Amino acid sequence: MPVCPNLHFPQFLNMKTPQERKAALEMAQNLLRRCRVVVVCGKALTDTMMCEIMLAQRLHITSTTLDGIMVIHNRKENAPATGEVSG
Repeated sequence: MPVCPNLHFPQFLNMKTPQERKAALEMAQNLLRRCRVVVVCGKALTDTMMCEIMLAQRLHITSTTLDGIMVIHNRKENAPATGEVSG
């Protein structure tokens, strides 16, 4: 199930309040620990995103981008009928 803490948590937490922002960051890291894949969205990386990517690396969780998923998806669509993926 896709999860996006950056969109979800501000619905009920005030990100301008230091205590609530800290709580949101901790909850996001706890969610990340339960993930199998981290998909980075957008072209710019924030410091928070970099910390999450580094945490994923330490936990051996695959990180990719939406562009990376599309490359894989397009290769599968163009794969030979044998099911092999070229590339």
